[in-house]
Amino acid sequence: MACFGRTLLPGATPASGSPFFPNSYSFSFIEAETSPEDVLAGVEDLELADGDRYSLVAYGTLEQLSVLVIDASLTEREPNENRYSLVHTAIGVGEVDIWRLDGEPELLADDLDYGGVEQVDMDPGEMTLGVDTDDDGVVEFGFTVPALGVGVLTDLLLVTPAQGGAVELLAYPPSDPVTRVEANCGDGDIDVGEVCDGEALGDESCESQGQGAGELACAEGCTAFDTSGCG
Repeated sequence: MACFGRTLLPGATPASGSPFFPNSYSFSFIEAETSPEDVLAGVEDLELADGDRYSLVAYGTLEQLSVLVIDASLTEREPNENRYSLVHTAIGVGEVDIWRLDGEPELLADDLDYGGVEQVDMDPGEMTLGVDTDDDGVVEFGFTVPALGVGVLTDLLLVTPAQGGAVELLAYPPSDPVTRVEANCGDGDIDVGEVCDGEALGDESCESQGQGAGELACAEGCTAFDTSGCG
């Protein structure tokens, strides 16, 4: 589970002063339709700088809820660049490497822990991200992030669905609601970082893989061939 926003949460009570001024605040997160006393997690004595913006991310299970506070300002950035906050909130997934795969591959986040954040500034425009979840240098999940304007900040959250399964990517642009970035694997096209996709095998066969005759398939994740039908 992950939920987030860039405003003070409803019901948050400042320790002193008014919202969006430099003071100390206490935030409480409670389960829907329960009393304020049933606090699941909290962030106390958070210092907010005057004029800065923050993303607040609640993540984890209801039994073990955590919160991240991410600097959402655009300071110290080239005017023609976008800022991306890469956030790892995928339950049950260890350290991940996040790559930008369009053009020359670029490592954006190395060994990013669960609950970790990496902020990067990049040129605007569509980009393809790849996620390596087992530090073997092979991307297991790929996503194409659409162009989101120029000079904006976007939070990109790695999550896992409530029922478990593949890693997913959520995008929170500056003025739009949270959207799910569809995974490239499964669209039937061989995208950057993929060697196959469904029935699209790139003219490869069991024979070209050195596995004799048979029926070649694409493995889950689209980064390898399934040769179990060969030989």
